[in-house]
Amino acid sequence: MFISAQCAFEKANKCFEKKRPFFFAFDYELKNAIFLEEKDFENPRVKFKVGKFSNYVPRACHLKFPQIRPKPISFKSYQKKFDAVKKSIMRGDSFLANLTIKTPIFSEASLREIFESAQAKYILFVSGKFLSFSPETFVKTNDGKIFSNPMKGTASLSEKNSAKNLENSEKEIREHNTIVDLIRNDLNFAATGVRLNKFRYAEEIKRLGAPNLLQTSSEICGNICKKKFSEIIKPMLPAGSISGAPKTKTVEILKKAEGENRNFYTGIFGMFDGENLDSAVAIRFIEQEKGKLFFRSGGGITSQSSAKSEYEEAIEKIYIPCEKNVFLETIKLKDGEIFNLEAHRKRFQKTLAKFYPESDLKFPNLQKLSDENPCGLFKIRVLYSDKIEKIEVLPYSPQKISSLKIVNLKGAKYSHKSANRAPLDFALSQKGAASDVIICKNGKVCDSSYANIAFKKNGKLYTPKTFLLNGTKRQKLIKDGILEVRDISIPDIKNYERAVFINSMLDPHDDVGANVENIIFD
Repeated sequence: MFISAQCAFEKANKCFEKKRPFFFAFDYELKNAIFLEEKDFENPRVKFKVGKFSNYVPRACHLKFPQIRPKPISFKSYQKKFDAVKKSIMRGDSFLANLTIKTPIFSEASLREIFESAQAKYILFVSGKFLSFSPETFVKTNDGKIFSNPMKGTASLSEKNSAKNLENSEKEIREHNTIVDLIRNDLNFAATGVRLNKFRYAEEIKRLGAPNLLQTSSEICGNICKKKFSEIIKPMLPAGSISGAPKTKTVEILKKAEGENRNFYTGIFGMFDGENLDSAVAIRFIEQEKGKLFFRSGGGITSQSSAKSEYEEAIEKIYIPCEKNVFLETIKLKDGEIFNLEAHRKRFQKTLAKFYPESDLKFPNLQKLSDENPCGLFKIRVLYSDKIEKIEVLPYSPQKISSLKIVNLKGAKYSHKSANRAPLDFALSQKGAASDVIICKNGKVCDSSYANIAFKKNGKLYTPKTFLLNGTKRQKLIKDGILEVRDISIPDIKNYERAVFINSMLDPHDDVGANVENIIFD
């Protein structure tokens, strides 16, 4: 699984030249790497998500989210490291140094369970070794251009003026300016016409059980002038946002102060899809050593930094990025009449009892919405957790379907109507030029991305036993004898005439779907 960084660069160069997709990860010291060609993506020990692409099916919801309890190093221990770095900065050896610490954490959850719950733009999990759930882009390429989004500047949204304080902080502004200059210089190794596109834009990072974080980033881009993967990536390592400036000297200072290798923490990982590159800095990092878990975090030190605030920032970054479960009911409202309301109420209560058993939340009264919308077809969306999150009424018209693609997913699971559509979106991402997908599991037909499915033959309708979500309309049509339940495998599809979509908004007579000859099987 692990190979030398040099070997990985050689393999990457060959695939990059031939436009063959691959996944890569390099450690901070550029000694070790992970390299997977497309044929090896289904690796049982290496799971990754890079932007919209992943080699695993994400989960929609969880009964329990993992909780972690950190046992941070003492402030005295941190201050010793901080003082060593600050001394070098005041001497003029560095302008900015990203000092990191290693914090023991305790959790009832395993590293794998934490991985299965974590939500982030970039995720890398190596079974039994480490997990990174990074929000930070390293570099991306698109249409001959290269982009970098260095992240520097963090504030907890626990206080009323925290966002304004972050925006106006002289220390944070100087730190961010330094990183922008550094990354701009790094991009010059691989690109021409390097320029700043966006400066200090803010993004909110959601945390479970703690106030959300606000992070500031900038976007720098240029026109790619190098042809080899190694020529583009290697001169930019280690990433400026997690090392410092000037880079070479700062890396030396940090190694001495931290007293140990970072390994894959603050390295990079990403993938090349055959055309473009997308990659992340491996921050928000948990590693496993001899059965124990450690969280790695840090922050930028400048001449204006105080040991206490930097210590608190490093600890503030110890979190699991996952959101609470939010579910929804989608209810048909036509000409003032609400359809199948009792079935939606029952599902609401059943879901609430399973995921929020302590809640005394009641199903909302929707009569007012009916009175306010006496004419037309509408979709009522009730979003809820342990409280009603939102109720909205939206005009509705059926989606037009011209073709469907078969997508066979081993880990497909969507047994509750969750607002988190990650598993469905994962399937939908593979539709290509088709209008939608038929999701299959272990060779058996399940559902589409937004509706239950039935197959028409000789005027009769048949729906698969192996559904993902037992929709309210599906249940009613089965009870009324309109739908017959049977096993339907992928080869069986060709024995039918047409695939028909059904959900709370769609009846069989709406005839939304596609003829079998318009279903793509490869």
